Amino acid sequence: MDVFSYWQGFYNDPWFWQFPMATLAISTAAFLAVAIPWTIVAWRDPVSLRKYKIQQKPFELKQFLLPSIGRIIINNIILAALLVLAWPLLKLTGVHNGEMPVWYIIIAQLIFFVLLDDFLYYCMHRYMHENKWLLRNIHSVHHRIRNTCGINGNYMHWVEYSLTASLTVSGSNHSRDAYLCGLDVGDFTSNRRSRWAYWLRYSLESRAFIACVRRPCLS
Repeated sequence: MDVFSYWQGFYNDPWFWQFPMATLAISTAAFLAVAIPWTIVAWRDPVSLRKYKIQQKPFELKQFLLPSIGRIIINNIILAALLVLAWPLLKLTGVHNGEMPVWYIIIAQLIFFVLLDDFLYYCMHRYMHENKWLLRNIHSVHHRIRNTCGINGNYMHWVEYSLTASLTVSGSNHSRDAYLCGLDVGDFTSNRRSRWAYWLRYSLESRAFIACVRRPCLS
């Protein structure tokens, strides 16, 4: 069998647009819906809200606004290409758009998979700080901005962006419900992780994190 037959006519498959492409579109829209208002707040930098800032130094908005937008565009183009390549495997996951379960099942699944995604992201993020090669060559891109605002949330290397997206898809795929794949993306796109206290404690105590704070881990 011709290996290319697995991708033959994928763009004519309605499920291709309803599952991976719709998920990507929703995730991007969800991120921008959250990021744009907070970016405007950072741009205006109202005096009344400065007491809530974690860092009192100015936002690096002018320097990184256009690069952040560029990263969003490029990373999503690359991710879309990877979704096309992975389409034969995604079709085998069993995700469907059948009848919706009762409301409490939906809520329970959303809570579980948001927490699962948060935990998996924590593990991946911590490993990227502890692995010197990943820190210098991949994760350091995300740390080029010292005082971030909303639009900077997805300023990251395309590899890290794709890995982050794969955590969301890998978790929600197990539910086999298409609505969950679409709704769970909000946690991945917002870059406003919960940072549960138990995980945060060990993250802040890790040597790699401390070294990164004391001596900027940029290439």
